[in-house]
Amino acid sequence: GPQALSWREVVATYEAVLGRPLDVRYGQAAAGVEGMAPEVRLLFDAMDHLASAFDTGPLSLEFGVPLTALEAWTRASVVMSRRGL
Repeated sequence: GPQALSWREVVATYEAVLGRPLDVRYGQAAAGVEGMAPEVRLLFDAMDHLASAFDTGPLSLEFGVPLTALEAWTRASVVMSRRGL
């Protein structure tokens, strides 16, 4: 999306949309997540070290992909999830 958000800001957005606090647990990357596929673990480990923000506007224009704010995407996702879609 168009915003550069921290993981805590992402959690706060979900909490606002859901209307309740989420149980957030902190730990070391994905190493301790039981049952996680090794390929997914590698992605999570990489994301743990990613903290750079960049302007996604030019990519959006180049590839014709509209940017969606996290709150709008989260609201739509929750609605679809509740409908079983």
